[in-house]
Amino acid sequence: MSDKKYKVKIFKDNRLTITLHGFNSFKSSKPLPTTRPNASTPILRNEYMSTKDYKKLLKTAHRKLWDKDFTQGDFIFVTLTFDRDLTYQRLLKEFHRFYVYLNRKFDKVEYVRAIELQEKTLRLHIHAVLQFNNPQPHITKKIIEDLWGLGICDFQPVNDIWGVLQYITKFKPQHQQKENPHFTYFLRGAKVVSTSQHFGTPLSCDSYKEDFISADHLKFILKHHFNEFFNDSGKFVRVDGHRYFNTFKCESDYCIDRVYIRTTKDFIESNFDFLNEENKPP
Repeated sequence: MSDKKYKVKIFKDNRLTITLHGFNSFKSSKPLPTTRPNASTPILRNEYMSTKDYKKLLKTAHRKLWDKDFTQGDFIFVTLTFDRDLTYQRLLKEFHRFYVYLNRKFDKVEYVRAIELQEKTLRLHIHAVLQFNNPQPHITKKIIEDLWGLGICDFQPVNDIWGVLQYITKFKPQHQQKENPHFTYFLRGAKVVSTSQHFGTPLSCDSYKEDFISADHLKFILKHHFNEFFNDSGKFVRVDGHRYFNTFKCESDYCIDRVYIRTTKDFIESNFDFLNEENKPP
């Protein structure tokens, strides 16, 4: 039996974050070996964002959103398309204009937005979650399209905020260059995912409890929730990790960094004995 321990964060709304990499560090790991004969030889940097950096960006964005509270406010999910090809810089300006118009009309709107490419045409579009801190106003497709003014729009109320946030921070293969999958179609430094200053609220220290679980406990938790999801009786389980060069195997290997789970009050109360009454989810 392994004596390795893994950190688990248990939120009062019955979410779990399990951190693995912090307790599975490869201190003897080395960078992936270079294929260049002289590692000091300078190379031209590609103008596009690497697929590795894009995946890292999405994982970081999801982790930051996961550690927020979204019980306050009403949310809608909008898709903004373009009836013409725009540069990245022009796209940012147009979204800023749209956001200014939203605040003029509805007041105190917050957002998270993700830039994506359409799967077939590779034309840019935007997915955004809008947060209304006042009671949600009456919104129609026409209102959104009039404020946007650049193409067809779609919107729908958000009934599952975590599912939507996972979707907009999910890696999608159409963003990889077909001829060179090591790079994406996004320019280096592009803010693919961005949030307004007050989208969601920071968690208070009493919103979660942290402890450690064994490897056997971890396996049980993962197996249970994967089975629940594939049997259509549970939520999607998100697993984020990275590749590294394993010096023991002398090959590229995969390491899980974090696992994000949405579970139930009954599961938590039945499987985490260290929780006392005041820290158990409501």
